[in-house]
Amino acid sequence: MKNQTHKGSAPLTAKPSRRILKERMCMEEGCTTKLSQYNSRDKCWAHADFKIPRLRGRVGEAAT
Repeated sequence: MKNQTHKGSAPLTAKPSRRILKERMCMEEGCTTKLSQYNSRDKCWAHADFKIPRLRGRVGEAAT
């Protein structure tokens, strides 16, 4: 039996999610919400600063 070798590249795999330290709590005084290890913010959703997303494309009649 002949030795067979396969040539090529390894199949693409997804990059693992970035994890933050475990057992973190919301920084807001009196809040006992435990933060997810995937959440990079210091505060929970209820105490985090509101961010307005960047708008792209046309918005309403004024953009035509």
